[in-house]
Amino acid sequence: SIDYAGEWKALHYTAKKAFAPILVSTEIEDEGLYFYIVSDRPEKLSGRLSLRLMDFYGKVLYKMSFPISAPASGSARVLNFQLSQLLTGRKRDAVVLHAVFHCEGEENIKALRYFSLPKDLDLPRPEVTFEVGGGATVTLTSKVLAKNVYLELEGGGHFSDNFFDILPGEVITVGVKTHI
Repeated sequence: SIDYAGEWKALHYTAKKAFAPILVSTEIEDEGLYFYIVSDRPEKLSGRLSLRLMDFYGKVLYKMSFPISAPASGSARVLNFQLSQLLTGRKRDAVVLHAVFHCEGEENIKALRYFSLPKDLDLPRPEVTFEVGGGATVTLTSKVLAKNVYLELEGGGHFSDNFFDILPGEVITVGVKTHI
């Protein structure tokens, strides 16, 4: 997952996210959408799970928030929906569900759920804008969904995050450390 120059490939960034101490995970089974909180924390977690179903241009189609809790050092199913209820009249290849677990003392834990395979998504052509900030940061935005954004730096460097999706109107700031 590291290239010949010692730079992280997309796999490395994905693995880092998969091993985070707290995750929001989703699973589709028998036309049901199930939400799980997976935690390595030794204490029980309580908070809110906020959901936004949106199209790839930023139009919010569904918005809801639910109080949830998860056991210490474990995984728990915290919520479920019938896909037919959630996606009524919507094209599966043109929407994304944005889930955020708000838990006191933790950074917001985010997850995205698509309802079609990546190759089947009806993706718009994004125009990602970026601004290099002081303190070695890069801030990125897009007016439409930008899927699998991968950053590269001439001369090499390491990013605090990479290979991610940018939701319409979302602002993502990434730290960068150059080899120079």
